[in-house]
Amino acid sequence: SGNANDADQMLKDKARRARQLAQQRQQKEREMQQQQEKEEEERPPMNIILFYADDWRYDTMGAAGNPVVKTPFIDALAKEGVRFTENCVTTSICWISRATLYTGQYLARHHFEMLGRGRTILEDGKLVEKKLEVPANETLYSLMKKKAKYFVGHTGKLGLWIDHEEYLGKSFDYFTDEDGWHWRNIGGKMMHITNK
Repeated sequence: SGNANDADQMLKDKARRARQLAQQRQQKEREMQQQQEKEEEERPPMNIILFYADDWRYDTMGAAGNPVVKTPFIDALAKEGVRFTENCVTTSICWISRATLYTGQYLARHHFEMLGRGRTILEDGKLVEKKLEVPANETLYSLMKKKAKYFVGHTGKLGLWIDHEEYLGKSFDYFTDEDGWHWRNIGGKMMHITNK
């Protein structure tokens, strides 16, 4: 009887010690998690410059191995940064690709099928032209601005023809939409961009 009580007490002591160790381990894990979260909050976000060019071949830049096209500044950035070499567009239509990049969602979700408008659907027996169907506060850039505290800017061609006040004011701290040019009068002569 005494040996049984001793063995029973030993088991209870071991179980209590195992619980104590488990609690200590959980406490240590919580402390480590809190420390990691604190460090992540204090760490400034990394700088991101995203160059997105539609209507380019995969090897248009010098950094991609093009023997003719010279892009020394982009090549230098590519050498120090990250190149997404496996990127594929969801559709070959340029504005749909830009809408996908802007929203972070596929065409099947953003429905931005035509420039300046989305799909046409039947509502209450009437055809209704929809716009970009992703709320402005759900776009990739607005989430970066709001949740990750990035200063978000865009320069160049967004070319979506959407309401800049409704969408872009909530997504960008800085915004210019420049579609570029194909033909321009330079010195009294019409020049094509490929001749400049």
